[in-house]
Amino acid sequence: MKISSIRIKNFKGIKDIEFQTEAPGIMIVGPNAVGKSTVFEAIRLNKAFLFPNVPGEANIVLSTTKAISPDQQSIVQSSMHQNW
Repeated sequence: MKISSIRIKNFKGIKDIEFQTEAPGIMIVGPNAVGKSTVFEAIRLNKAFLFPNVPGEANIVLSTTKAISPDQQSIVQSSMHQNW
């Protein structure tokens, strides 16, 4: 899978970023605690919702990235079933 554009809005410490590229690779650099890992967490979460490898992968990623607490998982599961 090639990612040619990214837009992240209101995810963890990122308010709103967007970039596009046709380059064969992307390198994200910067000082500590500026959101580099958060960009990859957002990509991982998006992939888990759109193309899950295992049932419940989106909830697993939401929990491991601390984007949702365990008691909120049932809310996400029920809303996912309503939208599908």
